[in-house]
Amino acid sequence: MNKGIFDFEKEIKELRKNFHILQNILNFNITILFLIPFIANFSIIYFDRDVELIVYAKHLLYFLIGYISFLYISLKTLNYIYPKHLREIYAKLKEEFDVEEDVLNTFSKIFYPEEYKEEFEECFEKYYRKDEKNFKQWIKWQEITIKELYIKLLENKELQKDIIEKIIKKSIVVISQNSKDEKIDEQLKLKKEKEIEEKNKEIKKIKSEIKEEIENYFTKEN
Repeated sequence: MNKGIFDFEKEIKELRKNFHILQNILNFNITILFLIPFIANFSIIYFDRDVELIVYAKHLLYFLIGYISFLYISLKTLNYIYPKHLREIYAKLKEEFDVEEDVLNTFSKIFYPEEYKEEFEECFEKYYRKDEKNFKQWIKWQEITIKELYIKLLENKELQKDIIEKIIKKSIVVISQNSKDEKIDEQLKLKKEKEIEEKNKEIKKIKSEIKEEIENYFTKEN
């Protein structure tokens, strides 16, 4: 399987994470990150209240440098553990699933990667449309969640292979079209350059004729 195109193993691994715990960790860390400046500022004011302003300013500067570095590292780490697309999925999953709604359509709204949504939709329709009724029953009777169902269906190696093939095929078509467009643009550019060249030649010819005409006119006068 070509992981360079789409890494199904990584996607499944990330989807298996406990989103609720990750969201709580994220919320807790954001709260702490916002509280630190207030606590630190209070501490600096409290302990440095009798020192000169320049010493206080120096301590405050050291804190700001350290805090910005800490903030950057913390946000990078959190984004690695709990990336944006997982946070978006969690937000959509919090909405109550309507058992009357089409399961595959729900997959499309919540899980399919935006970049390859068309390919995912086509393949899931091909492999699983016939089982839609069963899926609804399983979810209705809470034997499986919508996320668990999606993960199990996504593990299908044949489905993965089909999706990759469609992505590659679409990429080839796009590259071919881009190449065609570039060729057309190049032809239009050459045509425009030729038109400008012909126009300049015509202008040069007219100016030469006018110059000759002027010279002839004054030669006759003399």
